[in-house]
Amino acid sequence: MSKYFLFLFTLFSFLFLAPPTFAQSTSEAKIINIVNQGDNQILTVEVTKGDLVSESPLTITTSPQFGDYVFEVDQRVLVSSQIDPLNQQTIYRVEDYIRYDGIFLITLIFLIVVLFVARLYGITSVLGMVYSFFIIFKFTLPNILAGQNPVLFSVISAVIILPVTFVLSHGFNKKTLISLIATLFSIIFVGILAVIFSDLTYLTGTSNEEASFVAALYGQQINLKNLLLAGIIIASMGILDDVAVSQVAIVQQLSETIEKPKFSVLFTRAMSVGRDHVSSMINTLILVYAGSSLPLLILFTNSQLTVLEAINFQLIAEEIVKTLVGSIALMICVPISTFLAAKSFSKKS
Repeated sequence: MSKYFLFLFTLFSFLFLAPPTFAQSTSEAKIINIVNQGDNQILTVEVTKGDLVSESPLTITTSPQFGDYVFEVDQRVLVSSQIDPLNQQTIYRVEDYIRYDGIFLITLIFLIVVLFVARLYGITSVLGMVYSFFIIFKFTLPNILAGQNPVLFSVISAVIILPVTFVLSHGFNKKTLISLIATLFSIIFVGILAVIFSDLTYLTGTSNEEASFVAALYGQQINLKNLLLAGIIIASMGILDDVAVSQVAIVQQLSETIEKPKFSVLFTRAMSVGRDHVSSMINTLILVYAGSSLPLLILFTNSQLTVLEAINFQLIAEEIVKTLVGSIALMICVPISTFLAAKSFSKKS
C-alpha cells in the first residue's frame, strides 16, 4: 500500500506544492473589515502574499459597476495596484476572488477517491492526465502559436499522447494494444468528418468570444477554422478511449467465460452491449452540451427565431457539428474495437 501513497505524494507535490504565480502587480489578500455605504463597499484588506505586502493594510472602495462583487469579511481576494495617470496616485482594486483553494481541495478529494477505488491504475491514469496536459501545453499549443497547422499537430499530439496514457491507465497488454489501434482509426474518421462538415456548413471558427480574442491577438498567424478542427480531434480522444477500452474488455471477459470462443459469438454478444453503451453515451453528449450552454439556449428559446433560423447561427451550427461528429466517431469506434478484439481473443484455444 505504501507505493500507492508514494505515487499520490509525488503527484500532489508536482501539482500543488509549487506556489501559484500571478502578474507581478497582483497580490493575495484577506478582507478584515467592510464598511457599506449605499451600493459601495469600503474594504480593508490585509495583503498576505505578493508585491503589496509592504503596503498592507489597504483600503479599497468597490461599487456595483466594478464586477458586481459583494464581499464578506475573511474572504480571500486578489488585489492589484496601478498609477493614476492624472494625479500619479496609486489606485488599489480587487481583481477577483481567490478560487484555487477550492480547486485544490476538490482535486485532492478526486485523487483520494481515485486511489481508493482504482488503486495503482487510478493513480497512473492521473499521471497520464498530467502527461496529456504537458504535451498539449508544451508541444501542441506552442506549435499552433508558432503558425503550424493546428489539425496536423492535434493528430501528432494524439499519436504522442494515446500510447502513453493507454499504458498508464490499462497496463501493457493485448487489451491496451487493441484499444489503442481502434482509437487511432476512429480519430482518423473524426478528422475526415470534421473537415468535410465544417466545409459543408461554412464554419469559420470565429463564432465565440474566445476565438475573437485569439484573432485580435494573433491575427492571420492562427487559422481559426483549423483551430476548431483541432479542438474537435483533441476532445474526441477521451470519448473514444472510454468506448474502445470498454468494448475490448467486454470481449476479453466473454472469451474467458466461453469455452473455445468463436469470433461470431464474441462479436455478436459484445456488440449487443456496445449498442447500449453507445446509446447512453450519445445521450450524455447531448446533455453535457445542453447543461454547458443553458444561457445560450434560454436566449434562443425566448427569441422569435424558428428552429431552422436558430440552428443556422454559426454558434449553434458549430456545436451541432461537434456533437454529431463525436457521436458518429463513437459509433464507428464500437464495431472497430469489437471486431479487432473478437478476432484477437477468438484465437484462444
